[in-house]
Amino acid sequence: MLVNVSVNRLNSGRVQICVMKPQSNPHPVQTYPSVEEARKVLLGFGINETDVDATLKLLPEVGANETLRFSSMDVPQGNLWAQGFKL
Repeated sequence: MLVNVSVNRLNSGRVQICVMKPQSNPHPVQTYPSVEEARKVLLGFGINETDVDATLKLLPEVGANETLRFSSMDVPQGNLWAQGFKL
């Protein structure tokens, strides 16, 4: 399934991952207690480890609630469902 994935850091330090189909609204959001937990989910989507690490490294440098986006990607629906993203 073609999806857009983005991440942001909340004021609490938790990390949100948003997954949405292109030109779709609303979009499911899951919140994780740490960057490490969010990293596991993003890697489970099949995002390149280098891209995940580079993007997550930027989270402390951008303000809270600033969204960082990955390129659109094809993620198997089963992988999305396994992480609680019901699209």
